Amino acid sequence: MISGLREPVRAGAVFEGGWPKPVWFDYKGRKISVKNIFYRWKEKAGSFHIIKFSLSDGGTIYEVEFNPLDMAWFLTAFGEEGDGFAVF
Repeated sequence: MISGLREPVRAGAVFEGGWPKPVWFDYKGRKISVKNIFYRWKEKAGSFHIIKFSLSDGGTIYEVEFNPLDMAWFLTAFGEEGDGFAVF
């Protein structure tokens, strides 16, 4: 598992019920299509919340976050299932 990242990524998302739902994101020139979203949660960051997602492209598990203050997406971790990631 690679964690401790906070790399900006370009992402495509739809909004459902007030939540963003990532559909794809680019990482190092590669477009990654989101196949499954396992979990989403909010973490307080000052006066607002960062929205985080655990998701998969069908092979690799990623953790991405959305900062609604500046409308930016970040990749914060990735790895293979069983490599420090748990899928529920």
